[in-house]
Amino acid sequence: LMARAPSPQKAPFIPARLPSFAGRDAELEALCTLVADISGIAVVEGPVGVGKTALAVEFARRHQEEFDAVFWLACGSRGAAALAGELAAQLGVRLDRDLESNLNELRHLCSRHRCLLILDDATVSTAALLTPRGRTSVLMTSRCDDIAGALSATAVPLGPTFPHDNDQLAETIRNLD
Repeated sequence: LMARAPSPQKAPFIPARLPSFAGRDAELEALCTLVADISGIAVVEGPVGVGKTALAVEFARRHQEEFDAVFWLACGSRGAAALAGELAAQLGVRLDRDLESNLNELRHLCSRHRCLLILDDATVSTAALLTPRGRTSVLMTSRCDDIAGALSATAVPLGPTFPHDNDQLAETIRNLD
């Protein structure tokens, strides 16, 4: 199926513009260098509510054309089997073997294509199981600060932000619904 296709079908994930997104230019540039310019793995780390998911959505929106497809998995407390099933569905393949064989097949399929796999709210255990190498780039968001080291990935720490520049603050307010 996927192995015979020249490139994956466009995934159902289409990143929407977030009207209230502003700033984070340095982080977006770092992500571009780490996962858009080359195949790589980056982990956006930070506490709850600092905008990790919003940054991932905005990055995917701005750079989706650089990839054959963008796949989004909301990890949280979901297990590997559920995430593997969802990724298989997004890839348009049916896997009917044991979990380890299915994970190997998914990693192999992804690694052959220039895709962006986003693992939102990832944990060390699921991230290690799902992360392909090869041509696919992986962008993770996580509250954990131990994922990057465990996967030999680059961490992009994210802290709270508040526009200190009046023009930037005015732009943020204009973008709010």
